[in-house]
Formats: sequence, C-alpha cells, structure tokens
Amino acid sequence: MVVRSKNLLCSLCILCGVALFPGAHVEAFFPGEFVFSPYSATTVRPQPAYEFFNPAFAYLREEDPFDFGPRIPLGIAAIFLFPERNPLLYFTDRDLFDTRFDLLSFYDQLRYPASVLINPGRSPQEVIVGIEQETIRVTTGDGRPLLFDDVSGASGISRPFSPLVPAPLVSYHHRRKDIYSVTGVFLASTGHSLKPGDNLRGVLEGDPVEPDTRYEVTASASAAGGVSQSLSYGITAYGENATVTVAPRVVGYYRFFTAQARIQAGAETDQENLPAGTDSRQSLFLSHPGNGWGSGARLDLGTALARDRFRAGVSILNILGVDTVTGTITDGNVEDEPTRITTVGPAPAATLSASYQVPLKTGALEFAVDTLLSESISAHGGVLLVRRAFMFGLSGGYKGGYEGTVTAGVRRGRRRAALSLNVHQSPFVQDVVWGIGLHVRVRR
Repeated sequence: MVVRSKNLLCSLCILCGVALFPGAHVEAFFPGEFVFSPYSATTVRPQPAYEFFNPAFAYLREEDPFDFGPRIPLGIAAIFLFPERNPLLYFTDRDLFDTRFDLLSFYDQLRYPASVLINPGRSPQEVIVGIEQETIRVTTGDGRPLLFDDVSGASGISRPFSPLVPAPLVSYHHRRKDIYSVTGVFLASTGHSLKPGDNLRGVLEGDPVEPDTRYEVTASASAAGGVSQSLSYGITAYGENATVTVAPRVVGYYRFFTAQARIQAGAETDQENLPAGTDSRQSLFLSHPGNGWGSGARLDLGTALARDRFRAGVSILNILGVDTVTGTITDGNVEDEPTRITTVGPAPAATLSASYQVPLKTGALEFAVDTLLSESISAHGGVLLVRRAFMFGLSGGYKGGYEGTVTAGVRRGRRRAALSLNVHQSPFVQDVVWGIGLHVRVRR
C-alpha cells in the first residue's frame, strides 16, 4: 500500500527584504559598528564574532588573527535570483511559481543564508508509506529512505515558535564599558523534522504490524524573520595568566513573519492486517504584517576562560523565555483559522566551545571544537592557519547531517578577502549540496 504526495511539504511563501551594505567601521557616525554574523557551517570559536552563541565572548577583546572578515549573506540574494527558491513568484508570476518553485530548495537555502547553494535539495516527487506483512517503509518515489530527525535551524540552536530565534544576518554592535548591545535583523530557517507517529515508531523499532491500526508520518519545516535586540553585562575576573568572564544577557525580538509548513501521511490496516486505506493532509501556519505578529524575550548566561593560548566557553541560552505568535492556519479544506501560539518557561540550549593557538615562525595555527545542544545535537571541529598574508581554514561536523567548509583568503592590515566552499547534506533526503561563500572587510 502506498501514500503519495506531490511535495514533501505544502507551499510556503515568505515576503521579506534584507538591506545589504558593506561591513565598514562607522565610528565617525556611531559609537559602534555594523557587522555580518559568521553564518555558515564553521566551528563556533571563543571569539567576539561568535557572541550570539555565548554572550561572554563579546568581552574577549584581543584581536583575532584568524578572522576571515564578515561573511556576506549572498544566499539571501540567491533566493530572489533563482525561480526554484523564490517564493515571491507566487505573487508576480504564478505559472513560473507552479512549475519551478521547490519548497525544499527554498528551505535549504535559508539554512545557509551566507552561501549561494549550487545544487540545493529538491523535494521528493513522492513520499511512499509502504506496508508489507511485517514491516513499514517510508521512502521517496525512487526508493530512497527518508531520514527521521528533528533538526534545529540555521544557527544550530534556533527552534520554531521558541525564544531561540536565529542569529542576525546583519547587526549593529555597541559597547559602553561593561554593557554590550547588539541590534540585528534575522531571516533564516528555524528547524525541520520528520517524525513517525507512535504506532509507526514501534514498527520501526521491531514491533510487528498490527491489524486495525493507523500508521502516520509527519514532516515540517519552519522559518522566521524579524529584528532582535540584546543587552549583556560582563563581569571579568583577572588572574596572573588568565581571565574569566561571566555575562548574563537579555534578548528581545519582534518577528515580521513566522511560517511552518506541515504534511502528514497515513496508512491503515484492516482486521486481517492488510492495507485498508491511505491519506495525506497538508497545512500551513503563516504570520506576517496584516496577518498576525510575533514577539518574545529570553534570558541567557555565558562564561568564558582565556589563559595564554587557550580559550573556552560554556553558555546556557533561554534559561527563561516567553514567545507569542499569532497568525492563520490553512489546510486547503476550510477557511483560514486564526491561531495564537504561546510558549512560556525554560527550554534551554547549551553551547560549549574551545580553541588552542600554536605560534609559528611566520604565522599561527589554531585548533577549535564546539558542541551545540538544543532539540538536536551538532558538533564541529576546525583547523585555521595564517602564514604571512595568506589564510586557510578547514571545518567539519554534524548538524542534522554532515557538513564542512574550506576557506582560503588573503589579508593586508585589517582588510580581508576570502572565498569558501561549503558542502552539506540536504534535509530529509540527505543529498550532497555544494555552496560558495564570500568574506570581505574593506576598512583599514
């Protein structure tokens, strides 16, 4: 018996603009600077550029010799340049949208907004739930198994309908004594999942197929965009060769849009344990100006240790948080249903990262590792090398699939220019996807 669905998820349309401008120092006009966040498949290092993951990192003020410069979010531009990833075609060219747009390609690009994906993931033409005498198989139309997983969003910790919003794509940073402020704009995925129902999970774990039983599988993908503001306060203790920093942080945000697409496929058996029927249901939650809103806040706490060439940090994000979003749910059968979703209480995520630098005669070498713990677990390791004017980085790890980045660039003073080649496995079907990124810093 088979359940077929023409798309893994129902169509998801998002309307959002992001201003792209050079990451130049603007202290002549502001007492801080605009920066692009290091949004890629790289290792989270104990450095100020990664303060989103640990607020204490903002107070590690020594210059980072391995800084490739701001990573330009070219992936956002790619969304609007390629019909397969452009949801705005729904409003401007419906025929092209119907024939070319692919939700999984769009979602995959949102997972890596700093890279232009060369071959983003493609939605399976069919999702097949096959019931045999003793087993159930969930595959694509060409027989490839689908991966059951629950994966956090682009930053590795962001979650749907949660105070754990994505890291900003572009942000304004300002420090006044021990107070550190970041105002940013975010636009990214907030996670995807493919989950078996309770009955199906039992079969996948070895239980027999039962008569008169329904077996279900549910897939979802989520995204969010908005503005965020964070304030942290750093308390630093100085030792003979080491410093320890503790930094609590409050993050508030307003979502311009929130979206989640879901599809549920089911199959039933009859009294004789034979296939009895199939069905599938699709739904779309959508919140945007004029059709809902979203906002919330959370409390984070980070610690960092710097001792000679060694650095490490541990943080707990969303120790306490609240999130509210209003919008509508459309399932294709009834009128849009107004919905309000509120989340209150602790739902923490944790980050751990460390690095060690080795001085060389004409440069330096660094080894770094990280682990991000949310609903899913991700971990990375990396090696960075600086020799005279040349820079090289290699990073690899796991985040809902294997991913890696190779970066090479040049430096002159504080100027930077680098190219990166990324590879990762696409959601659900685990295809190999390649991407290209660009790092640029133009200030002296």
